Amino acid sequence: MLGAIIGDTVGSVYEFSNIKTTKFPLFSPFSNFTDDSVMTFAVADWLLNDPSQNPNSLIGTFVHFANKYPCPMGGYGGGFHNWLFNPTTEVETVIQPDGSKQNIIHEIRKPYNSWGNGSAMRTSAVGWMFDSLEETERVAEIQASVTHNHPEGIKGAQATSAAIFLARTGKSKAEIKQYIESRFSYDLSKTCDEIRPSYHFEPSCQGTVPPAIVAFLESSDFESCLRLAVSLGGDCDTLTCISASIAEAFYKSIPDWVVAEAWKRLPYDFESLLRRFHKLSHYKQVDYIPKESTSKPEESPRTGKTSSIGNLLDNLFSNKKEKSSSEYDLDRFVKAQADQYSGYYTALAEITAGLKQSHWIWYIFPQLKGLGKTYRSQYYSISGLDEARQYLAHPVLGPRLREMCNALLSHEGKSVQAIAPRIDALKIRSSMTLFDQVSPNDIFAEVLETFYDDSPDPQTLKLLSDSSKQ
Repeated sequence: MLGAIIGDTVGSVYEFSNIKTTKFPLFSPFSNFTDDSVMTFAVADWLLNDPSQNPNSLIGTFVHFANKYPCPMGGYGGGFHNWLFNPTTEVETVIQPDGSKQNIIHEIRKPYNSWGNGSAMRTSAVGWMFDSLEETERVAEIQASVTHNHPEGIKGAQATSAAIFLARTGKSKAEIKQYIESRFSYDLSKTCDEIRPSYHFEPSCQGTVPPAIVAFLESSDFESCLRLAVSLGGDCDTLTCISASIAEAFYKSIPDWVVAEAWKRLPYDFESLLRRFHKLSHYKQVDYIPKESTSKPEESPRTGKTSSIGNLLDNLFSNKKEKSSSEYDLDRFVKAQADQYSGYYTALAEITAGLKQSHWIWYIFPQLKGLGKTYRSQYYSISGLDEARQYLAHPVLGPRLREMCNALLSHEGKSVQAIAPRIDALKIRSSMTLFDQVSPNDIFAEVLETFYDDSPDPQTLKLLSDSSKQ
């Protein structure tokens, strides 16, 4: 587990600046974990919280982690990014006991036949979790198949998980090599010196997992594995993540200073999850996971004693919010709107052009809590009138919401369903209804009048009325 995170962190600064040598500093002020680590933690969380290994719960966990923990380095591949943030949707109309109708929107994510190396880089927890090789490979296939259901995508995850299992259960390098070659038909005959000169960026499992295993096989300890893996080049944060995850299981030893460098870059939530995984799985075999600090928050070694990026992570991920007049985490909207593919400026450009194409509705036109049932509709819901007031008063979110409304109004005379799909048009109506309640005679009323015949969303009004009676 931590070995994979360290490999990802060490390789992060060399992914697009390959060095082709083993002589380099393992850490720099710019070294940090990437999406590889975020999804590695997501798989561990799923294993700990769902003993049945239900694929649907894993899907929810991936989406939750991707939304809650933005990557300080790197980014998700195009296919996985679309799977996470641009799912297809279906609407279900439910008749309520009082005869009214409620539209429930379901997000649908299906595997997309990927053979990419993402299935292998996130699987290290699987290798530590189970008592048998058969069970390890079975669950590795489950975690891969929710996205990477191509045979090569599944094979990469299974081979990495199997290598970790064999390493942690005392098999020799020769035995590990023989099993991987015979079971998965990977060619592990080339040396790192033979691979290195012509190796280039390779996003596939079949192009990443074999050289990662070779780097482990040639290593003499954990640090030498890191250096060999990075020296190969290519997609070296992912390759080193895979290689180091096997090396950790084999050597069961990581230098203290390397652990400390990686640990100070992790958000507190990840530290806690790693400690829990250490306690509840076979990962308890290792003895270098730092114990919970008993120091006061302001005395934490992660504050004031790390690089500027380390301090930035503390600000982004700390569970301890600064005192504020608001109890609401409005930063979740700011972070979502910063997405380069489906953030605020994408939304504004699409509405200005008169055609919504991407998936951003939840955090651009937020609705009242209780209307949506999907993860994102709930995560980005507004709890009530007070949070809606705070949203409008926010120096970034309030002006942006009004700017989006102005973009909509520039299409006066056009049906709203010609601008946005029917489901999204319903969400815009409910959003405008909510904000009209806290700021009457504002631009929100104008949107309702222009596109919805001055008719607010009845379900939003009902929920607000019900909450006022409590």
